[in-house]
Amino acid sequence: MGSGKQFSEVLKQKILNFHKAGEGYKKISKRLGIPLPTMKTIVQKWKENGHYQGLVDQETPQNILQRSGLFGRKSHRKPLLTSGHKVTRFLHFCYL
Repeated sequence: MGSGKQFSEVLKQKILNFHKAGEGYKKISKRLGIPLPTMKTIVQKWKENGHYQGLVDQETPQNILQRSGLFGRKSHRKPLLTSGHKVTRFLHFCYL
């Protein structure tokens, strides 16, 4: 999941107040200038969980490494491991 623009708690509270007052999604979206899907997500999370804070992603080892900057690069090429390549490598290193 991408993390896009974070809306303030005050703005989220305004969305919920308008929703509780009976206004529709489109009217609230146009009034506050928020994309309709984002506004719907905030209201749906509030209905499901009783709060509108974003749900925390799972702490997988990969996520932890990426955030800390320790996540290594992936190799661009597969190593040459056929028998012919092994012989060529061996001969190359022998003559160095």
